[in-house]
Amino acid sequence: MRKIFIGTITALLLVSISGCWDYLEYEKFAQVVGIAVDYDNNTKATTLTQQYLIPKGAKEGSSPADKQGIVYSATDKTLFEALSKLQQVVLEKIFYGYLNVFIIGE
Repeated sequence: MRKIFIGTITALLLVSISGCWDYLEYEKFAQVVGIAVDYDNNTKATTLTQQYLIPKGAKEGSSPADKQGIVYSATDKTLFEALSKLQQVVLEKIFYGYLNVFIIGE
């Protein structure tokens, strides 16, 4: 009885911890390379600007000007709400692993 129990537990663990069950393709992410945050005292609003790389359109022979990516900006009362607006505009999942620049305004 004990051998059957240990064998069943071992089989369940081997099935559950193997493989790439949450694997996502590199092209499915919107890679953020720059973020700027600015707060306006007059309107009490936060502006969040993000620059994204475009891995699909990047070609080997293209110039650096072609690889600048896309810039989106959103303004709202809080930083979280502005980030939510940006996520609605960008269809891909946002990935911050390639973040190079973080600018905070006055």
